[in-house]
This record gives sequence, structure tokens and C-alpha cells, in this order.
Amino acid sequence: ATPELRLCLALVKRQFGDATERVCGALLSSKAALTPLVRATKLKTNQVQQSLVALLQHGLVHMIHQTVGDQTAIIYDVDVLAILRLARIPRLLSLVADVHGPLAERIIESILLHGRLRISRVWNQLRNETSAEEFLAKFEALVHGHLVERCPTPSDTDLADKYYIPTQCAQGVRGKRKRTEGEPSGKRARTDAGAADGAAADDAGDEDPDAGIYWRVNMMQANRLLRNQWIITLVRNKIDETAADIVSAMLADCALDAKAQTGRSPPSTVLGLRAKVPGVSEELLRSYIRVLPQDSAGVVVAEEGGAIAIDFACVVKLARQLAIEQYVNDRFTPSHARLFRLINAKGHLEREQVTRMAMVATFKETKIMLNQLFRAGLVTVQEIPKAVDRTPSRCHFLWAATPERAIDDLLRTTLTSMANMYSRHSLEHTTHGRLLVRSQHVTDEEDYRSNAEKLLAVKVAGGLDKIERAVLQMDGLVLRLRDFDETAK
Repeated sequence: ATPELRLCLALVKRQFGDATERVCGALLSSKAALTPLVRATKLKTNQVQQSLVALLQHGLVHMIHQTVGDQTAIIYDVDVLAILRLARIPRLLSLVADVHGPLAERIIESILLHGRLRISRVWNQLRNETSAEEFLAKFEALVHGHLVERCPTPSDTDLADKYYIPTQCAQGVRGKRKRTEGEPSGKRARTDAGAADGAAADDAGDEDPDAGIYWRVNMMQANRLLRNQWIITLVRNKIDETAADIVSAMLADCALDAKAQTGRSPPSTVLGLRAKVPGVSEELLRSYIRVLPQDSAGVVVAEEGGAIAIDFACVVKLARQLAIEQYVNDRFTPSHARLFRLINAKGHLEREQVTRMAMVATFKETKIMLNQLFRAGLVTVQEIPKAVDRTPSRCHFLWAATPERAIDDLLRTTLTSMANMYSRHSLEHTTHGRLLVRSQHVTDEEDYRSNAEKLLAVKVAGGLDKIERAVLQMDGLVLRLRDFDETAK
């Protein structure tokens, strides 16, 4: 199996269990209907149906209606990219908490836990933490920011406005009374496949005003927000905080325009930015507008009439370039990274030119480093003969970088490492599951564990935490290498 497929299976198993993993594995091999899936997985029909409902609920599988003669068959097709985005949930929740606050984080977390939910169900889980008006205001902010969108219905698969909140949704929140202390909270939300996330079944006999109106997290907009955060951090580190505030205001102007975020943002002028960047004088703002397009990163470009814009195509290229250079620096040395950066910028160079421009001490050191980069597939060499006999002493050898191949190799390596990390995480839970459960429920007054058990529990917990942080870091690399580029979808 390819690294992507291995990682998909690991993520599905972690989120939904073994049965759903087998169903997903069969769909990753090829599209299939229900009956072939039952035969391929060797599971019971109701197990396959429950797994499909869970995958459909989370938007990881899509239904395709195929007409063969007079009969219509339903074919199930898996969405690989949607499954891979499951690894990005902790990063997304952290961003939402920083930008919109903890209540917004809880709303997003509740929706992601179930795949899609009615607003009354989300309120049902959070009503003891906040007021109805505050909850509705925060939910509306998430919808108007396109981070939460309305799910299409079977009767209306192409909604005219996915970001319009019907009035009955607010009625579904305001019409619910707060639960008294000790009162049961109703059906407990479950994440396993058998429960089908508890959302679709609630409409049967449900009298809530918002019955049939479901909401989900817009993961494409989440990727854009993560990309914008990366741009702001880059500008802040390269220039200063004021420049980052200006770029943040420019990004906010086009945050809801998906088409503008694949090319260039709308031009921004001094008059347009003056009200959006408080505390900065007009004279200082004009100086920053002159300086930002001169930065070597090329993220901000000059437009006609003294305006500036953000070049998102350059952002994608720069993010990949920095990721590859960091990879070369970590795998080899900073000198190797300097050589690769120079060759990538200049195109084709001879070894003598590389030695002189990269300020390497000797030709021998340059030769060793170029050969190491060549064996790693990061550079190529082109032979240009000066004579017909092609004698090496009478040939020019031009070195060139291969960033596309390096990106593919690094992406493949990263996905493989993530799959291995999830496998190790699952193995640790299987091996030390009982120990971890005991550690979670123990108290200081009733701790009867031996010293060896305590030390082992701390060691295992620390190892699992390191694995989760490593996976999050590698997912950030995948985000920069592939998911910043929306045109490649």
C-alpha cells in the first residue's frame, strides 16, 4: 500500500475502529456497492452499513448513483484527502481557540466529533457552559467566517447559500430550557460506527424547529486560515509586528473570497488600510507599503496606483521552498542547504561557480556535497561535451536543483512516517492499555500502584505525547508541501 493509503487506514482505525477500517480499506482499493463490500470485508451487512453511515456522516465517503439499464445502483467512493485532514484537527482547534475563543473551539470540536450536527444538538451539549445568546452569536460568527457551513439536503444538493442561518435554527436554541442539576442529558453522543454519531437518527420523532438542517466544518476554509496564519508569522519574523498587522488586514479583506485566494488578493491602498490598522499613522503606512513589495520573499507585490496585494501563488512556492531547504539542512548540514538554495535560485551552475558563489573553502568539499545531494535526488547533473569523443576532461558539467522531485520524495517520506507513528501509538495503547486506564482514574489518596508501575506509566504517557506532537509537526509539513495549493485539488 502507498503511504497515503496506510495513513488513511491508520486514521480511520483510530477514529472509528477496526470494522470501519476494513470497509475503508476495501473502498480504497476500488469503488463498490454494498453487496460487494460485504463480500470483500467478510463482515455482517449491518456492520458494513453502520460503518458506511459513520463515514458518510463525516464526509469521508460519497455516494454515486449509477444507472445500469432500468436499475439504479449506489456506489460508495472514499475521499482520501478528507481522511488525511483528520490528522489536522488538533491544529485547527488550537487556531480557532486563539482567533475566536474557547467557546468557538468547543463548537467546532462538537461538530467535528459527530461529522455534522444540528445547531440544537450543539447547544444541547454546551448549554450548561454559556447562555443561548452568546452561543448563537459565536455560532453566527463561525458561519459568517465560512468556517462552518450548512450541509446540502437530499432534495437540495446544491444550496444557494451555505452560509445563511434559517430562523428556525435560533428557535431550536432559544426554545430549549436549561437542564436542571441531576437531570439526564438524553442520548449520549458516541463516535463509534455503530452509533452513526447519533445525528441522523434523532430526526425520527424529533420536534425541534431545526430538524433536517445540519452543519459541518468547512475544512477548505480551515486550510486557508492555517495558511494565512503561516503568512502572518513569516512576515512578522522577517520584518516586524506592524508589517504583520498590515498583511493580516489584507488577508481579512479576502478571507471569504475563495477565488481571490488562488491568485492575488484584491489591491489594498493607504486609504483602505488606514481604518483597518489602528495605531499606525498614514505616513508610516505609506512607508510600509513601499517596503513590503521589496522584500525578497515576494509575498506582497506592488499593484498599479501605489496599491499592494498578496501573491498566493508565490506563497505556495515559498512555503515549499522553505520546507525543502529545512529538510536539506536537517538531513545534511547548513552548507548543503546553502548549496541547494543557490542552485535552485540560479538554475544551472558549474562546480567552480557553486564553490565561488556559495563561499565553500575548496573544490573538493563542493564535490563531496554535490555528490551527496545527487545521491539523495535533490540535484541533477547535465553533461555538455566540448568535443565529439565526450571525454570528461573536455566536458562541462552543469548542476541543477530538482525541487519537484524533492517535494514528492519528502511528502512520501512524511506520510510514511506519520503512518508509522500512528501504528506505534496504537501498539502502545494495546500493550499498556490497562496501565493507562488505571493511571487516569487513580487518586493520590487511593494510589496502590508500585513504584515500577508509576515510572512505567509516566514513561508510556510521555512517549505517547511525543508521538502526538511529532504527528502534528509532520502534518504541518504536509500542509505546506501540498495543501496550501488549492489549484492542485
